[in-house]
This record gives sequence, structure tokens and C-alpha cells, in this order.
Amino acid sequence: MKRVIKYLLIVFLLNIVFIPTVNAAGSITVSTKNLSIVKGGSATFKVTASNAAGRVDITSSNPSVATVSTESVWLDNDSQVITVSAIGAGNANITVRVVDGATYDEEVLNNSYTVSVSVSNPAPPPSPSPSPSPSPSPSPSQGSNSNQGSNANNNPTPSPNPSTAGENKSSNNKLKSLTVEGYKLSTSDNINYSLSVNNSVDRIKINAVAEDSKAKITGVGEVKLNIGDNKFQIVVTAEDGSVKTYKLTVNRKGNIYTMNDVDHALSEGKNEISIKVENGDVLEKSELEKIQKSGKTVTLVKYDEANNISYSIVIDGNKLLETNDMKIDLIPKFNNQEEFDRKIGYRQGKYIEYTSSLPNGTKLRLNVSDQHEDGELVNIYTYENDKIKLLKKDVPVEQGTVEFDLSDSKHYFVTKASLGGFQLTDNIYKILCIVEAVVCIFLILIILIGKKSKKDNTTQVVNNTQAYPNATGPYLQ
Repeated sequence: MKRVIKYLLIVFLLNIVFIPTVNAAGSITVSTKNLSIVKGGSATFKVTASNAAGRVDITSSNPSVATVSTESVWLDNDSQVITVSAIGAGNANITVRVVDGATYDEEVLNNSYTVSVSVSNPAPPPSPSPSPSPSPSPSPSQGSNSNQGSNANNNPTPSPNPSTAGENKSSNNKLKSLTVEGYKLSTSDNINYSLSVNNSVDRIKINAVAEDSKAKITGVGEVKLNIGDNKFQIVVTAEDGSVKTYKLTVNRKGNIYTMNDVDHALSEGKNEISIKVENGDVLEKSELEKIQKSGKTVTLVKYDEANNISYSIVIDGNKLLETNDMKIDLIPKFNNQEEFDRKIGYRQGKYIEYTSSLPNGTKLRLNVSDQHEDGELVNIYTYENDKIKLLKKDVPVEQGTVEFDLSDSKHYFVTKASLGGFQLTDNIYKILCIVEAVVCIFLILIILIGKKSKKDNTTQVVNNTQAYPNATGPYLQ
């Protein structure tokens, strides 16, 4: 028994020692916290995301001492190398701050790190060893033998003055060219450059050539792009150590394009494209023809003042029949709003009206979240020539919107109420008056008939009394 207990204890201890390790939680870290650089040189450190993703901002506390190759990187379970260029002697702190970071387990990361940078002046060049003084040449009066003549012809070449060494180093720290492969940069001062790329572009390659071949350049090569502005620094260090910094801002557009991006959006591989529009914008005939030819689905999105989606017009290129200029002019009311409200009894609902014609094969997606919750069923009516017509019944509200195919009407009303298919003209009031008059006549007739019947009964009773004066009870009837 004791032996069995002993074996069980050994097994228990082994299990404790060799318990499988749990996978480490996600994190974003830096490879070092200290860098020592000689002025004019550079060093690197690595920022790594492990089971995590997020944006990392990198800033220098003293750009006159040290600069970084980029001010922001995006990490997704990978690493990015950051180059630190030494500008002048001194100390600087490179702050690495995690922004919008999270682990794959959805744990928020917002930590920061500091990399201390110490920049020292380069060591002075070693002084050259003094050259031996040449032997004095014999005077002509002393004559010379063959050996002396040989020595005279082999005198060593005088060495340059050590004090002049290094004075001719170039101070040219200018760029001959700065380019991004496949794109044209914009600049106003040849120091600050800018570029805008589509959402599908997540990487670019920066190229730079210095005017002086002896100058060094950092901050070039392939870089990753986040959505929004990406800022890069291209640092040129001259032969003598003087530094010049060029700045490049690259804007990567979001998932939603503008009206100016229609051609670019259609040229990309996406089958569904969203374009931000404003009332008054025009989608031209040529652009509609391209949508039709591409067969892609293009959604025109209108935002309200609170930056919420007010409505969307969904154009299916495969169903598009008309390709005339299309003006965006939807408004959340009717021109004859007061009259319409009065005729429907001021029922609550959502209005939409447009004055130009939208092409066939178009759907309207209307935001009704301010009046209805997801899952509610609503009815969609059209209103033309004083007629209200049910277009679609029991449409579910999904993600705060209702979607329906457009008809020939230009007025739509979305409501939970049931309005029927009446002709809403002022004649209905005449009809109501006639009905009311008929009802009144009918009631008057009933009253008159009732009075006549009562009078006849009274006359009968009187007649019976006269005929049978001594009768009582039912005989009076």
C-alpha cells in the first residue's frame, strides 16, 4: 500500500512539473530599450506584435538628436523595423505608443515603451606618423658620387599637413530625386511631399537619390500603409555629418470613395463599391455606362449632419437599363407635405422625395432607425397625383434600414400604419358628407316611423275604451 501511494505521489509531481504551458497572451513589444549611435550613423530596433494587431505611433523627443524612419506603423501578428538616424550629439527618447491595439482574444492594448538613444560625436581621425626628415643634399662644391646622386633622386615625397586633413568633406545633404514607385508625388517646397492612394493599396516603395553619392539616406524602401494619413521621414546625412530631413505624407483612402474616385473604384477588383455623395452631385452618363459595363454594384451613400447614413441608392450594373445623367437630389419631405399629412391623418412615418429620375435597376435603402427598431415590419407607399398606393407590405427593418425597389413614383412614405389604396382628393369629403346626410335621413325616418307607430297604438286604446267602458285588464287592448 505504501508503495502504491509512493508511485501515485511521483506521478502527481511529474504532472505538476510537465504541465503543458499555456500559450502566451497577445502583446506588442519592442526589441530593445537602449541605442548608442555615432553622429551621422543609424541604428534599428524592432516592434513586434504577437497574437495581436494595432497601430503603433513612434515619436522622438529631440529630432535635433535623433529621428525615426516612420511615425506610424500597422502591425498584425508581424514585425516592423524602425530606423533611428543620429543627427547630433546628445540624448533623445523614442516613444513607441500602441494605439487602437488589441490581442486576438480582444484584450485592449494601449501600452507604450521608451527607447533611450545616446548619440556621440565620431572619434577624431588618428594623427599621421611624422615622416623622417630627408638627408641634406651635398653642396655643389663638395661634389657627389654615384651613391649620393642616387640618394638625391630618391628623396621621399613630403606628407600633407595633418591640419588640413578632413577639411574637404562634402556638406551636400540634398536629394536629387524622391519618388514612390508607380505614383507621382505633389510638393510645394521640395521638402514636404504628399500622395493619395486608393484603399486597396496597403504598401508602397519609397525611392530616393542623393545629389552627392557620398551622402547616406535612411527611410526608403517598402513601407506599410494604414487607412488615413501615413507620415514618413527621409533623412539625408552628408559626408561631413550635416543632416536634412524630407517628409512624405501618404493618405490611404477608406472603404468609401468620393465622386471623384468613380473610375478608380471601378478599376479595382471589388464587386461592391460605396461612394459618398452629397445632394446636388451628378453621376454622369459616361460613369453610369461604366457601371453598366462592369456589372458591379455601386452604392451611393448620403450622410446627415451627425455623420449617420441618411439613405443609400444601390445601383446594380447588371440590371441598369438607363444611363442618362443622374442627379442626387433626395429630400426627406414632400413639396405638399402639409396637405399629405392632413389627408393621412398625420400618421407617423418616413418621407423621401426626389425631383429627377433615378434609373431602373435602382434600389433605395432608407434609414428609419429614429422611428423603428430592427425586426419591426413596415409598409411602403407611393404617392402620385393625389393617389396613395401600397408598394410593398411588411418589409422588415434590418440594421436600422429598409430597402425596396424604386417604381415610377418620386414620393415614398414608410410607416407601420395601414393606409389602404384610396384616392386622396377633396371629393372624399363630399362623399363623406353625402354618407352623413343619408345616415341622418335614415335616422329621421326611423324616428318618424316610431312616432307614427306610437300614435296608432294610442288611438287603438282610446277606441277600445269607448267600445267597452266596463272592461278592465287586457280587454282594453
